[in-house]
Amino acid sequence: MIQVNEQDIDKITAAFYSILKGKKPEPIELPPDYPDNEIRQAVSYINKFIAEYNDMTDFAYNLGRGEIDIEPPKGKMAVVQSIKSLHASLKNLTWTTQQIAKGDFSQDVSFMGEFSEAFNSMTKQLQLSFQERDKSNQELQSQIKELDKTRKAMLNILEDLE
Repeated sequence: MIQVNEQDIDKITAAFYSILKGKKPEPIELPPDYPDNEIRQAVSYINKFIAEYNDMTDFAYNLGRGEIDIEPPKGKMAVVQSIKSLHASLKNLTWTTQQIAKGDFSQDVSFMGEFSEAFNSMTKQLQLSFQERDKSNQELQSQIKELDKTRKAMLNILEDLE
């Protein structure tokens, strides 16, 4: 039977309590002469979890601040995979937005559910607005040319009258 030191269990409990309180826990340290038993093995797994958790937390925080040019963590936890997927979607969305800003309205977003529909609808409305603006500019240029012709004709008439 394994003997358990209460202080070691307290360290493990404190680490998970920190996580539940939204804090980043420090790795659990055992003395170098600690026996190679189930507690040491459990602490090893817990420290791996803490490292992935802390990396994921930093990544999610930076992503939430709008920093998309960051390297995602290497972890394999499901939540890490979900955040990596969100990161890839945001990078794609950024690129798509840049293309639309350059006038390429053929770009569509096909991920992120209802957001995609709203984004694509906004792109279509933006495209229509640009087309209407271009049409109005052409009509305005045409009217300016017509007014210029009329002005020249009036000047010719005035010359003739003089």
